[in-house]
Amino acid sequence: MDLALLRRVFVAHNGHRAQPDSLSADAIKQRLTARLSLTEMAGLTLALTALAWFATNDLGWTPACDYHNLYLAGSGAMLRNMYYVYWIMPLLQGLALLPYPVAYALWGVLNIAGFAFAVRVFGGRPGLAYFSFQLLALVFAGQISGILTGGLALFWYGIARRDWRMAGIGLTVILTKYQFGLLGLAAIVLSVRLTRREWATVALTPALAGLTSLILYPQWPADLIVRFATNPPITNFSVSLWRWVGPWGALALLPILWVPRRVDAQLIGWYAVGALGLPYFQQIDLLVLMVLPVGPAAAIGLINFAQVALGVNVVAITWLIPTTILAALALREVKAATSTAGRASRQTASGGTQSSA
Repeated sequence: MDLALLRRVFVAHNGHRAQPDSLSADAIKQRLTARLSLTEMAGLTLALTALAWFATNDLGWTPACDYHNLYLAGSGAMLRNMYYVYWIMPLLQGLALLPYPVAYALWGVLNIAGFAFAVRVFGGRPGLAYFSFQLLALVFAGQISGILTGGLALFWYGIARRDWRMAGIGLTVILTKYQFGLLGLAAIVLSVRLTRREWATVALTPALAGLTSLILYPQWPADLIVRFATNPPITNFSVSLWRWVGPWGALALLPILWVPRRVDAQLIGWYAVGALGLPYFQQIDLLVLMVLPVGPAAAIGLINFAQVALGVNVVAITWLIPTTILAALALREVKAATSTAGRASRQTASGGTQSSA
């Protein structure tokens, strides 16, 4: 095959491209209004049953979960070890008024609902997503990853529908957790062509939320800076390569330069390289890769169950999850570029033959 031709095709392939039909507004609406499949019903039953069990049984683990020790405890003061925008504080403070099992259950339902919405929006594989380690870990720990993933889906659905208010609400949700939100924002900004006016309309909702949070909690930006300086993130459950190689781990961000500017590829690419190359990335946040259209590669998430069964550190080899998904994305895009180059080469040869005739 002509390598020069393949290179030209790859460069063209890496520019802005039409979004996949599966992520169009019409396709998403069709999935959202479809009946639940047996797999989805089984997955939701498992998640909700696990949530009810964790909320009503003192297993010795519940007092140590993230919701109890971080979100609930931080709702009356600083967010302690969390580095979130304070527009989430009214929700946390409202939940703190409820009995703990009720608040924990409501928080879990919000996360499961956000996750289920994202699976439908992005067309992830329910059989791999609903039975992933990340979902059960989310329910157990009471993390925020399901809400964030649902916010990402809402952000994209709003963009696809050209509903800027919906997109703004989704953007506000994901920016609650900086490292998660900025990855999704970068992916979608690089994938679509909107006017400055349209982006400004999308940004209006998070801007208003930010202004309101400053009125209610005027000291939170300064508190956040102090917290970063005096109480750095706990990295015990981070999958970032920075844990092992320090700042050299940032080199894992470089593959994003070759990812096509198509929303499915950009979202997969940014969250995969972000998990590896950012200084901190919570392993439960890998849930977002489970809902994206990564295909069979999502099965790599099951390795965490093997780790638990063997009694080893649950994040010891979790970096293999984003690495495998990124490799699968690269293979898929190389195959697509090669196929396009092959067709172009045959058409060129056919045109030359007809000219000679």
